[in-house]
Amino acid sequence: MLRIVTFKLDEDLLEALDSYAKAKKMSRSEAIREAIKRMLEAEGWRVQRQRRRRTEKSTGKIEFEIIV
Repeated sequence: MLRIVTFKLDEDLLEALDSYAKAKKMSRSEAIREAIKRMLEAEGWRVQRQRRRRTEKSTGKIEFEIIV
């Protein structure tokens, strides 16, 4: 389950984040999640993998599955 977290960034860091996310074709949120995950893993913290699925509403069939 994804939860909303609010925090503050200075303008320069936000602009750099948005440029990075755009270049990598990912959302700002995806870039932040990946950066936090990498930081924690680099420091030796165990990051539990999470399985996310998107299903077609009309059929209930899985459109795609992501493990992050």
